[in-house]
Amino acid sequence: MSKSLRRRAVAPVVLAAAAVLAPVASAAVTPAFTLQSKSVWGAAQPLIGSSIYTPPVNEGGWSGFAPIDDQTFWVVSDRGPNGLPAVGGPGTRRTFLTPAFTPTIYKVAIGSGGALNVVQRIPIHLKAGDVNPARAWMQANPNPALGIQSGELNTITGLSQIATAGQGAASGLPTAASARDEVPYAADGTTTLPSDPYGLDSESIAVDPRDGSFWIGDEYRPSLVHVAADGTLLNRIVPAGVTVPADPADPAKFAAEDEAVVKTHRILPRAFSYRRQNRGMEGGTLTKDGKTLFGMLQSSIVPPAGQGDGRTLRLVRFDVSDAMNPVLTGEWIYRLSVPQPGSGINQADLSNSDIYALDDTHLIVDEHDNVTSVPGAGEKRVYALDLANATNLLDDATQNGNAPTLESTNAAGVTPVAKTFWLSLDDWGYDHDKPEGLGLFPNGDLGMVDDNDFGFEQGNDPAATSTPPFKVGPSGKTTELWRYDVSNLVEQTVGGTVPATLALTLGAQATLGTFVPGVTRDYTATTKATVISTAGDATLSVSDPGHLTNGAFTLPSPLGVAFSKSQWTAPTTNEEVTVTFSQHVDAIDALRTGSYSKTLTFTLSTTNP
Repeated sequence: MSKSLRRRAVAPVVLAAAAVLAPVASAAVTPAFTLQSKSVWGAAQPLIGSSIYTPPVNEGGWSGFAPIDDQTFWVVSDRGPNGLPAVGGPGTRRTFLTPAFTPTIYKVAIGSGGALNVVQRIPIHLKAGDVNPARAWMQANPNPALGIQSGELNTITGLSQIATAGQGAASGLPTAASARDEVPYAADGTTTLPSDPYGLDSESIAVDPRDGSFWIGDEYRPSLVHVAADGTLLNRIVPAGVTVPADPADPAKFAAEDEAVVKTHRILPRAFSYRRQNRGMEGGTLTKDGKTLFGMLQSSIVPPAGQGDGRTLRLVRFDVSDAMNPVLTGEWIYRLSVPQPGSGINQADLSNSDIYALDDTHLIVDEHDNVTSVPGAGEKRVYALDLANATNLLDDATQNGNAPTLESTNAAGVTPVAKTFWLSLDDWGYDHDKPEGLGLFPNGDLGMVDDNDFGFEQGNDPAATSTPPFKVGPSGKTTELWRYDVSNLVEQTVGGTVPATLALTLGAQATLGTFVPGVTRDYTATTKATVISTAGDATLSVSDPGHLTNGAFTLPSPLGVAFSKSQWTAPTTNEEVTVTFSQHVDAIDALRTGSYSKTLTFTLSTTNP
């Protein structure tokens, strides 16, 4: 015998509702600016290993800027206090004054009187149980006189990733020495430090609103690095074909980078491996929904054909809807401005510092010189960018490969991103050499954060007897937030409406099959229900199933109905739900020839329109 089932779907009356997309700021409009306030950070903590200096080296080196609300924001430190002294001759060496320093994310609040207060510190680290070989070396070779001290073995350092000639040759980087990182030395300029396959020279920060994780721009490889909200280094985007190899000549003698430790996506165009030393991924930003990531080089790459006038920079865009599996979606050329005649600023002195996304085709960028902090004497400007009519180089194999030519030809044949002047910091007496972070507060104010290089500098021949040790002393640089009121910034709203919709569709007829008299058995059948709900909640239910009947005859055991899902707390569209029917038949049940059936009413309901 067989069983048939008729169904009826019930839904409330459709109400009118609308969902409007987020506003898009126009990058083509030049707003007016007014300097609103300057806030200073003074309550810094001494760094590990800094007690050898007088006074001790404190926290600093802020880069990037990611507003949280109108009074709170995120920044990230760079690789730590470092110097570039001449050592016994004309050559210079990169020294790390506190090698044990861990690049750190800071949450900063603006207090009364304009004081900046650090309210949270998040050191960047590997997963629990993972060991950073650079940390293991420091633990095995402590030297407090040089600031070499052990720390948590899973924390990263700011030491170079690919430094020695052997590493460079095996890394997949171009053969030029400038393609790899500098060899790291301790403060004396003669003691070689290990490389760190997970080290960061962090320069920008953006926050994914979906989970509180961070994307950080790194100058070393260069790379864009994804860090969990608790500081765990999750995955990173690096140039195609580049890896951190093992190097027996390195002090730590570490093994190659382990992708089981940090997942690595080699999807940056190969051309990015020609970045100038210390001029890597300076700018990084996310769109407000956290799904689109931008990265921008600080300066022109140096390809085999040369860098031309040095004004050609590269900007990339990724779809990070799935942050653990990013997809490259665009690459454009940005052209730096030309220094004003008579300014004393050379073209090589100008670079990008940070970028901030208004949406997925509009950004703002900070251009600055690196040579002067004299108010009004520098070249420090903010521009708005529009990608709409720029040439997308995404599929250009030549310009993304081993022999790019755009830099040497000054971007001939391509349309760079359009730029509109917004603001000259020099017009407002800006007195720092390096503005390193910019962004818009939720209320529309423009924020600019400077990098004080930890407030210290180092003289030449640091190993020579001197007071203070290693010729390290205060520079007088401060860490400040400059805040500007922005007016006449025209916004253009683009959007669409979504009517309140509640829909339930039932799938194919379900049959329990043939009931066999005299046999105890459970019978099941399934069908599909499809749910659409634009409301904030929804519930799927069924009327009391009761018992299957065949004319005047009724099965003793009740019909069972179960859903794979019956509650929703957020909108859903065309979500399939499995509906399972179950019927128990006992060996002593008196079964009548014919079909048993029951009409059920399925209801999708909501308390919200």
